[in-house]
Amino acid sequence: MARTRVSGGDRSTVRPDFRQQASIVKNAAAEPADLRPLQLFFLAATVFVVSAGYGSLLPLLPAWLAQQLPGASPAEVSRHVGFLSGVYTAAC
Repeated sequence: MARTRVSGGDRSTVRPDFRQQASIVKNAAAEPADLRPLQLFFLAATVFVVSAGYGSLLPLLPAWLAQQLPGASPAEVSRHVGFLSGVYTAAC
């Protein structure tokens, strides 16, 4: 990386040339990174595990919440299910 010397008064400092640094970052962003097969496998496995866990929990969630909230109306249970689903989606 090129550096430019800036002199100010009795001291001089060296700082990077930001125009060149910006062009390096721009060129790096234009080329997508290739995933190796092992990295792609772990990514796919992680997505599968998360999706399977969410898919198996969602049908059971209303019944479990109805047990946890005694005396709650079906509207309250469905509101809690929607809230928990929204929080999970926003967190992921």
